[in-house]
Amino acid sequence: MPYKASVSDRRAFPRVQTEVPIEIVRPDQPIVEPFAATLLDISQNGAMILSPEPIPTGEWIMMRPDRKGAGFGTEIVAIVDHNLSPNDAQAKLACRFPQPVEYSVLRLFT
Repeated sequence: MPYKASVSDRRAFPRVQTEVPIEIVRPDQPIVEPFAATLLDISQNGAMILSPEPIPTGEWIMMRPDRKGAGFGTEIVAIVDHNLSPNDAQAKLACRFPQPVEYSVLRLFT
């Protein structure tokens, strides 16, 4: 999907809107099982994820394209900054990346 920034998007790294299935791994859990989630947007600095389960603020996660995606096996480490829907059935998570992610990697998630 080619990127087209909106006029109102004045971020250092503009977000690309998407709706792509991904897998989330929570490495701090005793059983590290990936679970399905949906990537809503992504930039070099972070992502918005729709998750079937809440993840506490400050927790580190790994996100990767789902098993059917061309980039399966590629992982991006992220930190959960905010849970924007704490009372909903699905959690909308604002995550940041500890360091900017290369465009070649981001393309695997769009």
